[in-house]
Amino acid sequence: MAGEDRRVPGESPAHTFNPWRKFWHVTGCALIVFLFHLLKGVREPVAGPDLLMGVAWVETVAAFLMEAARFRSPKEEEAIERLPFVRWVLRGEERAHVNASTWLMLATALLATGYRFGLLGDAAVTGAVAVTALADPAASLVRHAVRGRFPEWTRTAGLAAFFVCAMAALAATGGMMGKPFAPWTLAAAALAGAWAESDLLRLAAWALAHLRRMPAPHPAVTGWLRRVYPDDNLYIPVVVGAVLGLIGGW
Repeated sequence: MAGEDRRVPGESPAHTFNPWRKFWHVTGCALIVFLFHLLKGVREPVAGPDLLMGVAWVETVAAFLMEAARFRSPKEEEAIERLPFVRWVLRGEERAHVNASTWLMLATALLATGYRFGLLGDAAVTGAVAVTALADPAASLVRHAVRGRFPEWTRTAGLAAFFVCAMAALAATGGMMGKPFAPWTLAAAALAGAWAESDLLRLAAWALAHLRRMPAPHPAVTGWLRRVYPDDNLYIPVVVGAVLGLIGGW
């Protein structure tokens, strides 16, 4: 156990490369961006920002309810995992934990809430999801390519790939929306996203490992803590969106 506590710098299972999973990841993020721009301009019967926030939270609650059903019933879990797209993209550790798509839904709900209350603009929301869609798979692909030949450079190469791809994604997003980000805003958001994808993810895994060993007031608390697995699909869009909102005013 003591040796496990010291594995903070190690490679996270979230960093393994699965082409089907990355395709699902990019497609899901593209769908989020499409629905965001489709609904944000709605005026009746509900204003666009309210509609976006409501839809995002309803979908998030539904996703967590599905997770709860999966955890409580082996038959439900087996039925869900038999679905082709789930079988292709599900990571091994996610069979006992909340899956990445559910965390992405929660991140979307938080971004939509920030947009509804004027904390984030449409460029920040779009940029945060674009970084999640493109920079995360780019970092994973580079790590996968480097790990076999230069294992000591795996983490550095992944961070660099994420940073460069995030900068490009944010620059393209700002340019296409007619709201270009300042260079320092691009750099800060890209750096924060790279930190969230690498260090924050590993630190969260380390903290949860300690938390799970602490006495819990109720068995259900311990059970749910064991189901929680830190995922960059939550951290990246929230951190990038927060930086764009706070520094760039977007």
